[in-house]
Amino acid sequence: GGYAQHGINVRRRSEQAVRVSEKKYRTLIQEALNPIFVFDSHGQFLDFNQSTLDFFELDRDQLLNTTYQEVTAQYPRFVKLNGSAIAAEHGLTEKDVVVGSTTKTLLLNIVPLSTEPDNLPSYFGIGQDITERKLFQQNLEFAHKELTQIFQTASSAMRLIDRDFRVIKIN
Repeated sequence: GGYAQHGINVRRRSEQAVRVSEKKYRTLIQEALNPIFVFDSHGQFLDFNQSTLDFFELDRDQLLNTTYQEVTAQYPRFVKLNGSAIAAEHGLTEKDVVVGSTTKTLLLNIVPLSTEPDNLPSYFGIGQDITERKLFQQNLEFAHKELTQIFQTASSAMRLIDRDFRVIKIN
């Protein structure tokens, strides 16, 4: 009897630990400001946070009824024709995603989640909306090219000097 009660107590503590762990996981995912999602080897979304819905401008049912490939317009294959898994691309990639009438840029990292050998893997994606940063970078590059062109095509002699009066650049 005592041994059985000990086993029951261990099981209850284990179940409680699993519930606490699940609650922490859910809180981390839901409170994140970046899009975080999980999809299966066919690209079907399994789980995601509110930031994912906000980025793709979709509601929960719409995202559940679409695939990673459809919302990103990227068609990497995660399953071979024979049904075996293909490893996802590793590292950060920039994805230009058409959302409504605008194009957004998502800096994305996709990581395969470990599964049992007989199951197909699922994939964990975490992204960051870098649309504004990319636009700022493009505008900065354009301004730099424009100033360089003005500097190089000016009919007057021009020079750029530093604080110690050393010539840095001349046209």
